[in-house]
Amino acid sequence: MRTRNEGLPSHDLLGPASADEVAVEERLLGVALPPSLQVFLLRHNGGWFYQTMVRFYSVGPYDYRFSRHNAAIRDEDDSWPAERIAFATDGGLGVFCFDAAKRSADGECPLLYFPWQERRVEPIGPSLDAFLPHLERMATIRFGVST
Repeated sequence: MRTRNEGLPSHDLLGPASADEVAVEERLLGVALPPSLQVFLLRHNGGWFYQTMVRFYSVGPYDYRFSRHNAAIRDEDDSWPAERIAFATDGGLGVFCFDAAKRSADGECPLLYFPWQERRVEPIGPSLDAFLPHLERMATIRFGVST
């Protein structure tokens, strides 16, 4: 099955963020990022997963930074809870976010998906570690391929 993304690499991730860049972004957001997301950013500071059209936000001097996109969401939707922090988008159809209001003892936060058209929250899993396999399912469902 051919896809509109055929021929692209499965992903294009940025190089690592610094701990200082993560700390600055947390101050701008007003909330600590979950440990699994901090580890991801210290390895890959955002980037694309092409087969799923998912773009992870970044920290530091990039256009796709967390604080910029979360501020834009709050400007558009004043009912968006302050504890709901978007960390990725799927090409404009919706955003993936974590719910810091329900942080577990280990600092992890449940992950949610918010499709803009449907205006409802869908639970994904307990942490970013649960989200990465979700990307595989998305690729299969949307395009009939795996990442």
